[in-house]
Amino acid sequence: MSKSRYEGLQNELCNFSPVCCFFLTLLSIAEDWKADNKIEPATVDFIDALRSSRKNGWLGIDNMMYNDVKLLEYLTGAKVTKRVVTNPSGPIDVADDEYSAAKYRKGSNTHFRRRYFDVFNGSQTVAKGKLEAVYVYKIWR
Repeated sequence: MSKSRYEGLQNELCNFSPVCCFFLTLLSIAEDWKADNKIEPATVDFIDALRSSRKNGWLGIDNMMYNDVKLLEYLTGAKVTKRVVTNPSGPIDVADDEYSAAKYRKGSNTHFRRRYFDVFNGSQTVAKGKLEAVYVYKIWR
């Protein structure tokens, strides 16, 4: 490993948490897609993903995600399309080859999570908030 890969990383990470749920959710989607399609390595390089996202303007220094589709395309090397289901009141149709992220809101707080796990266990935004939207991604191989 080169020193440049880690030099200054702690400064970047100190600003990363606690508002990084959407970014981490997208990384988990990319890893699931790679594993489902038997693409090695199935894991995503976190440092590369963080730095590339900031450099390209997909993720702001405030950790606001500005272009989730571009990030997923970068991480998977495939074309990505997205549909948004707002104010879902019942089950959401997600095909076997689609991946989703749920967006919750409680007051001014927003939290993203996967349907079957959360990158931040014990989220009060999920527990006491409202499901506002579901982002469904199709990643084209």
